Amino acid sequence: MDSWCLLFCKSRQETRAQVNLQNQGIKAFFLSYKTVLIKGRRTFKQSAVFPNYLFLRLNPQTGNFSAAKKHPWY
Repeated sequence: MDSWCLLFCKSRQETRAQVNLQNQGIKAFFLSYKTVLIKGRRTFKQSAVFPNYLFLRLNPQTGNFSAAKKHPWY
């Protein structure tokens, strides 16, 4: 049975870490929302709900935890 794990990563590197983990077969995601900034014009910016954190779904018995620890942006 899979369980959820929390991974701390570098600031503003959530998307990069998520893509890399998914390429290795690990289910990863982070919550985000879009904000509207008005400074002369309308701009959309995607921000993380929990900055610096990713949620991973791994099987504790067969999960590859070492893949989530070996990259410099985690």
